[in-house]
Amino acid sequence: MKVGDGPPAAFGILGPLTVSGAGRAVDIGGPRQRDLLALLLLHANRCLPTGRIADAIWRGSPPASADVTLRAHVSRLRAKLADIGAAEVLVTDNAGGYGLYISREQLDSTRFEDLLALGRQALQAGEPDRAGGLLRQALNLWRGAVLADLGEPEFARGDVARLEELRLVAIDYRMEAELALGHHQDLVAELETLAAAHPFRERLHGQLMVALYRSGRQADALRVGADLRQRLATELGVDPGPEIRKLETAILQQDSSLNVAARAVTSTKYRPPTPSRKLVPRARLIEKLRGGADRRLVVIHGPAGFGKTTLALQWRSVLTEAGTAVAWLTIDEDDNDVVWFVTGLVEAVRTVQPEVPRTLRRLLEERGAAVVRQVLTSLVDEIDARAADVVIVIDDWHRITEPAAGEALAHLVERGSRRLRVVITTRSRSNLPLSRLRVRDDLIEIGSEDMRFDVEESRAFLLQTCGLTLDDTHVASLEQTTDGWVAGLQLASLSLRDCDDPGPLISRMSGGHRVIGEYLAENVLDGLEPGLREFLMTTAVTERVSGPLASALTGVEDGQASLEEVERRDLFLRRLDTEGEWFRYHQLFAEYLHRRLERDHPERVAVLHTTASRWFAEHGLMREAVDHAIAAGDTEHAVELIDRFGVDLIRQAKVSTFRGLVSKLPSDILARQPRLHLAVGWASAMLQQPVAARAALDAFEAAGAAPESKLEADVLQAMLDSWADRTAGVEDLIDECLSKPEAAPPFLVSVAANVASFLALWRFDFDAVGAWQRWATPYQDDGNPFSRIYGLCLSAMAAREQLDTPSAESYLREALRLAVVT
Repeated sequence: MKVGDGPPAAFGILGPLTVSGAGRAVDIGGPRQRDLLALLLLHANRCLPTGRIADAIWRGSPPASADVTLRAHVSRLRAKLADIGAAEVLVTDNAGGYGLYISREQLDSTRFEDLLALGRQALQAGEPDRAGGLLRQALNLWRGAVLADLGEPEFARGDVARLEELRLVAIDYRMEAELALGHHQDLVAELETLAAAHPFRERLHGQLMVALYRSGRQADALRVGADLRQRLATELGVDPGPEIRKLETAILQQDSSLNVAARAVTSTKYRPPTPSRKLVPRARLIEKLRGGADRRLVVIHGPAGFGKTTLALQWRSVLTEAGTAVAWLTIDEDDNDVVWFVTGLVEAVRTVQPEVPRTLRRLLEERGAAVVRQVLTSLVDEIDARAADVVIVIDDWHRITEPAAGEALAHLVERGSRRLRVVITTRSRSNLPLSRLRVRDDLIEIGSEDMRFDVEESRAFLLQTCGLTLDDTHVASLEQTTDGWVAGLQLASLSLRDCDDPGPLISRMSGGHRVIGEYLAENVLDGLEPGLREFLMTTAVTERVSGPLASALTGVEDGQASLEEVERRDLFLRRLDTEGEWFRYHQLFAEYLHRRLERDHPERVAVLHTTASRWFAEHGLMREAVDHAIAAGDTEHAVELIDRFGVDLIRQAKVSTFRGLVSKLPSDILARQPRLHLAVGWASAMLQQPVAARAALDAFEAAGAAPESKLEADVLQAMLDSWADRTAGVEDLIDECLSKPEAAPPFLVSVAANVASFLALWRFDFDAVGAWQRWATPYQDDGNPFSRIYGLCLSAMAAREQLDTPSAESYLREALRLAVVT
């Protein structure tokens, strides 16, 4: 229920009981009315019988006149709510009971629970920064103890205990998110206070131990564990749980798993860039976009430096202010892999609609390109189900060159609903379904001719944004010389900043936008201090750069401060996130810096790429690590990276990610890597692509397979043959693995046992299936559930054939549970 045209009434129980609306707080009245309101809020959106209400608010001893008195209290409470236009939320049912009917957004406790659920989902999805923000929002709703002003009424006791426990759960998750972000030193004092307030809560103590250990205080971390152990034994007569015991062992052994986990490359890809200064309003272009706001596709296209991304940012602000959810996806070269591109689309939408299930991403990882259309259709259905418009901005589409990604976008745009619209910025219009959408009047195009600054926009940019002092003649001359090219105007502003007489310099600028970039960049770069010039050329080697990465590349102690100085001086560096962690140079400027580095210091190029590769690898950013290893000409290191981390990716069911990394390698290098071909074979098999798996095995043989890998290849071959119902010779392929299991990796033994189980099933020897699965139990790897899941399914098939339906169901339920949790 809305209060006039204002926001709906708001109710609070996470602290003293409060009601507000129409811009003011409401005086609820005396103790009985406060108890009445609290009870109804604890049971919102249902009617309670009058007897239950009376028993609660009179603490089990209602007076004889309780019915009459209760009606009076209800009447007075309704009058209080009427003052803020919310009388109708208090409902009387046909049986005479009462209820308070409000949305989840109107009550702080339900808002808290919703934010907690979203924070937990973000944490499970490997997004600790988003999780931390959601959990902080949730905890900020608390103003004190639940219903702190009511004196702990008996009717609220269970709900109070539940909410207080959820508050601790939120704190637990928030601490986990902050630790994942590397904020351990900042958390120590807070965790010490929390552990003292909750002396038996093992999770908080474990988090304190991790924070202390990461802060270089190993002895203090172990002391926390010892104190907890003694307290539990003395006061409760129990030992700590297995997690604390494992943690103590890991700290003693200085286990590397306790170090800060590498963060996923998510935040900057799904966040719009943050402008470092005021933007020139593009009112005429915004009006054009408003006029076609219902079109399925908007394409903003033109050469570099025309302000395509800036216009998309301004349109995003307009849409957001109107209440439309706007997702953002910045394209990079890796998105040429259609699986990665569609994964990016899903994750971008999840930033504005977190309820979109994470299973869509998992399905892409596990099944690859075969399920792209299925995932896109499910994504559209999820958006439709929420009855709220979503706009996806796809920035830098020109980096897409593979037709498959273009086909995926066409499917999304053409088969989607009116709830979903797409805005694209691009230098090229290739791989876009323009003609079909143009015929259907479902397309808005804004090109470079539209985006050129006119004289008024050039004046606003040069005088207000850049802070220059120029007369109308100078502005008109610059606008004509640059042809309204925004990047050219920005470069010109740098050359003119300290110029007392701009006229002669402006008159010498010529050549139009095709060459003015290099001309002005020369003037800008050559006028800088040598140290800063070197910093710019060095840090432009990577597509994006952070403070620690800048330090690694340049050797300066505080790379973050240096980047912020470059940004402050308007040297074409923009922030990619609101925290200022990642930056990117303007592409034209970056390209010029690359050429300048190759000209002035050709010997440093490969060294810098190698440094970047190793830094990205150390921080778990594998795509960029491989890219820079290849750019350095160090394909051996690229192979080593993929070989080292590929097994983990496959174990984590990220098989499409693994194959994408392998595809980066030059074909002649890949041809000489039998181990990688074998890994690709396993990845293809897990994606249910037996033809690709057999091709990988053929390539493995052609690459000169090492003898120690022959056993693994035989098991893979046996698995593929059994899938194709080709059983001849399969027993010979798995015999060595099964007869000498101690000489093979556990996963390989469990796969071989599954093949043996399949052969037994094929021979109708159902008891042997169970025998093989029992034998294989010690070899089933908890880190890779695939083999265990397949084994359970084989056991279920055998049980079904023996008419043991309960056992078959039990096996399948366990397989399903493993598939869901992993």
